[in-house]
Formats: sequence, structure tokens, C-alpha cells
Amino acid sequence: MKNYLGDKCDILAVASFGGHNTQLKMILGENHIERVGYVSTVADGGYGEDGYTVRDCNMKTPVSFFLCASKAFYLLLKLRPKVVVTTGALPGLVFVILSKFFFAKSIWIDSIANVDKLSASGKIAKYVATLCLTQWEGVSDGKLVLYKGSVL
Repeated sequence: MKNYLGDKCDILAVASFGGHNTQLKMILGENHIERVGYVSTVADGGYGEDGYTVRDCNMKTPVSFFLCASKAFYLLLKLRPKVVVTTGALPGLVFVILSKFFFAKSIWIDSIANVDKLSASGKIAKYVATLCLTQWEGVSDGKLVLYKGSVL
């Protein structure tokens, strides 16, 4: 990864591939932002030299979850971000939870696909993330889950 801090970054942007990754790119813009590290669940993830890859995971496969969490811990230790921002899925939640151990703030932005309720990961993220956002006003509770607009 190339940035001004060598291996360090100010923001670590994490998203699973597909819609989560697309939304994160829309939030951050198509241009690579200096001092931002990018993490995706597919090689490259569209971030080129600025990106890292973690294994996609779910709770049905404990081995993949452990491998994802191990790599997430390693990347947080290496990069020491001040803020972790994610548009979701379980790999993003892993980073949000582990960011607490590194005194980093975290922002969870639940996917726009979750129209009626928070995702399963979002239901956990609202208790551990520094800021938990939904892209649907009706999903916001005004306390733990806030609505500030949508990506689209």
C-alpha cells in the first residue's frame, strides 16, 4: 500500500465485494484518497496497490471466520488506523469490533439493501461501532442507529 505514512493510515475502509464495495466507493469517491487503506474480500477489490484482501466469512464456517479475524487483527496492528469505516457484512463487523482494541473509532454504514431493518451484522454493530448509520429513515431509532441520508 502506498501512502504518506508508510504502512500506517488514517482511515481504513472495509467492505465485502459486490454491493457493499460499490457503496463504499461511492462514499469515498472513485479517486484514491491519500492516507486511506482499503480492504475487500476479493483480490484487488478495485483498489490496486492501495488495497488489502481478507477472507470472506460467515458464522456457519468457523474456520473462515477465524482466518478473517486473524487477518483483520494483523492489518489493524500494521496500519493503526484512526478510523475504520465499513458498509458492512461480517468481515466489516470483525474490523469494527477489533478496532476497539486499537483505540480506533469506527463507522458502520448499513447497506442500502436493508430497507426494513438492520442487517444481522448491523444489529451487533450498533452496540460496538462509534457511529452506526442506516440509509433508510424508517430503520433509524434516533439513538444507536442514525439516518443521515443515503448513498444513492
